[in-house]
Amino acid sequence: MANRKERLPVSQGALPPRARQSLGQNFLVDPNQVRKIVDLAGIGPEDTVVELGPGPGALTREIAPRAARVIALEIDPRMVEWLSGLPDLPPQVEVREQDMLKADLCGLAPGIKPIVMGNLPYNISTQLLIRLIDQRHCIRKAVLMFQKEVAQRLTARVGTKEYGTLTVLLDYCATVERLMEISPGSFRPRPRVDSWVVKITFHPPEKEVKNFTLFKKIIKKTFQKRRKKILNALKDVDGIEPIVLKEILTSCSIDEGKRADHLSHFDYASIANKLDELTRK
Repeated sequence: MANRKERLPVSQGALPPRARQSLGQNFLVDPNQVRKIVDLAGIGPEDTVVELGPGPGALTREIAPRAARVIALEIDPRMVEWLSGLPDLPPQVEVREQDMLKADLCGLAPGIKPIVMGNLPYNISTQLLIRLIDQRHCIRKAVLMFQKEVAQRLTARVGTKEYGTLTVLLDYCATVERLMEISPGSFRPRPRVDSWVVKITFHPPEKEVKNFTLFKKIIKKTFQKRRKKILNALKDVDGIEPIVLKEILTSCSIDEGKRADHLSHFDYASIANKLDELTRK
C-alpha cells in the first residue's frame, strides 16, 4: 500500500509518467468526458468508491469531492508514486499498489458495498469482469469503460452473435446499461478502438444457482462449442451420459436441438441445478 504522506510531493507543472503499452494503458484526458462519467455514476457523499487503474488520476480527482472515501488500486509503481505525491490529492483518497485482478474487494471496505469504477486495460477486461461477478455480493454497482465490442457483448440479446458467456453471467446477477460512447481522441495515447462506459448494477438472481462454479463451467463449455446443439455441447461437462443429459434438458423444458446462444440465463441455471442435484446423489 502506498501512503501519499510518505512520498515527496510532485513538483508543480511536472508531467505524469508515460503510458506503458505492456500494461494496456490509455489514459482518459478529456475533462468534459471525465466529468460526465462521474455524473452518470451517481456517487453520493456517503459512498466508498474503489477505482481500478487510476493512472495519473483524472477520474480520481473528479470522484474524490463527491465520495466519502476513494480507494485507488494501481499496479504501476510509477503511477502510484505520481498520484500519491500530488499536492492537491484530497485526504479521503488512498492509493494502493495492487493488481486489480488479485484484489479482494470484499476486504477493502468491510461492511460496505462500494461503487467500483475504472478505465480498464482492454486486454484484461474479460478477466476482470469475471472477478467482479465472483465478488458481486460485495459490490453495489460498477461503472467501467470497455472496448466497444466488449460493451456490445455485455448487453447482447439471446440469439445474436455477440451473445456469449459474459452476457449470460451478467444477465443472471445484474442489470447492464451502456451509458456513453467515448471516441479515441479523448485518450492519450490514442487507442485504435471506440470505447463505451457501462453501468453494472448487481442484484440477487431471480433463479438462484446452487453451484455457481458448475454454472460458470457449463456456460463456458457450451459457448466453446456454440455451433453444436446443446446436447452435444454438454457432453464434456462432468462426464454425464447423453441419455441423462436428454432427461435433464427435457425436465428443464429445453429443446436439445437448440444451440448455446439460444439459451437464456434461466435455462443455464436450470441445467446447472439439475446437474448439481445429480452429482450430489
